[in-house]
Amino acid sequence: MNKSKWYEIARQRGENDGLDAFPRTDWMKADECIDLALRTLRGIEAGDPEIMDLCRDPLSGEWAGESLKEIFGRVPSEQTMTNYEIGYRDGFFAALASCAKGELTRWGKANLS
Repeated sequence: MNKSKWYEIARQRGENDGLDAFPRTDWMKADECIDLALRTLRGIEAGDPEIMDLCRDPLSGEWAGESLKEIFGRVPSEQTMTNYEIGYRDGFFAALASCAKGELTRWGKANLS
């Protein structure tokens, strides 16, 4: 398998894991949550550190779980790990944005996003 294909597989695996890592709960319950949803969406778009820090680095060693070899089937290269982390963050923030947009829709404010 060529390197670029391997890197894309690592990025896709990271994105899937990032989507799975986002807690899917009913985390917004009150009218004040409209403001939180808007700040979340704007923070993602602007790269606001308060919002971006919601996603932990998946390969920091902070979490127990699969080893890199278990995830990738071999000890990955630096580029493979980078692609995985990019995909993970993309997946996490896609899930976060989807949740915030869903809350705006729920409160009848979808036009504000």
